[in-house]
Amino acid sequence: MSIEKFLQSIYLGDRYCKKAEYDKDKRIYIIQMNGISRIRSDDGQWNYYIDEDIMDGEIVFEGVESVKYEFEQFECNDEIYDIQSSSLDDGLYEFTVSGSYAVGVEHTDGNVKIIAKDIYLCDPQNPLLKIKE
Repeated sequence: MSIEKFLQSIYLGDRYCKKAEYDKDKRIYIIQMNGISRIRSDDGQWNYYIDEDIMDGEIVFEGVESVKYEFEQFECNDEIYDIQSSSLDDGLYEFTVSGSYAVGVEHTDGNVKIIAKDIYLCDPQNPLLKIKE
């Protein structure tokens, strides 16, 4: 499955980001959501499909070369609106994660740009399995 199709199969509506962290030593960037669903219908809609839901699931970017935040203090900790990718040279991708940062009643939208080799989902119940399909 291409990265574009994979990203289109991830549903994050009505979910929130529990944590986002960059581990420079392991070259991974992890976004943990309170839940991740998959879109498997031919019409490209979620349609309340829950058979593959991952509670407290992680979106893992691996082979990370760089992470750039739109704002210095921006870190997604609320909704993730979208994840886009574009292919770069040398087998790398630029992923743009659009989401929101909330502190009390203050709410800011922004982006995180991640240059990485790959992306996959991780289920905390089976942390060694890289879900890529």
